[in-house]
Amino acid sequence: MLHGSPSDHSRALAQVEPSFEGRHGWRRVYPDLPGHGRTPGSSKIRDMDDYLRTMLAFVDEVSAGKRFCIGGISFGAYLALGIVRKRRRRIAGLLLSVPEIYHSPTEDRLDEQHGTPSIQTPREVAPTLPSYVEDTAWLEGLPFRDVSIDLYRGHPPVRAPALLLFGRRDAPFRAERYWRVLRDFPEATFAVLGGAGHRLWTDRNEVACALTRDWLDRVAASGSRG
Repeated sequence: MLHGSPSDHSRALAQVEPSFEGRHGWRRVYPDLPGHGRTPGSSKIRDMDDYLRTMLAFVDEVSAGKRFCIGGISFGAYLALGIVRKRRRRIAGLLLSVPEIYHSPTEDRLDEQHGTPSIQTPREVAPTLPSYVEDTAWLEGLPFRDVSIDLYRGHPPVRAPALLLFGRRDAPFRAERYWRVLRDFPEATFAVLGGAGHRLWTDRNEVACALTRDWLDRVAASGSRG
């Protein structure tokens, strides 16, 4: 489960882990993304393509070549979708929550068009997050542009159980973009939660957890069918 930015693994854990209460047989991994928490930045990561390759290598090592579920929140969901596009045949389940559509100034401009504050820089946001550590200088030195692959067009369907979560009060282009590519996820639940914004897990926690539990049930059932 990949956290947003600025943030670290502890926020994703606090948001998603309650959905696993009473469940057995699940191995959960909540990493700190490069430049966040206890994972420093690296001179080997020069852009978003390198960032995605680093996460692919991490997932391959942790999953040991087996099928796996992947999830993400905001920036983490952007990366998770990139992982899905590269490892489609090994995906057992997918959870995308308030996903970034672009990792570029394009998204900031779209946010502003819809009256949503543009994404703040790590240096602006980090002081507002308690016990939060990040490699701010390194993050701000990364080129602010998208991965080079088109995440939204020309891909075979992902037939694993999926959950796509959006906030009604978030910038509407996020849900609109995924509605147009919903055909790529034939086993998806697509939910736009009223009363929720980009901080969906805080705004509508009980509903988000209920939908996540349903997703976990569907993943488990899918696995039992082979």
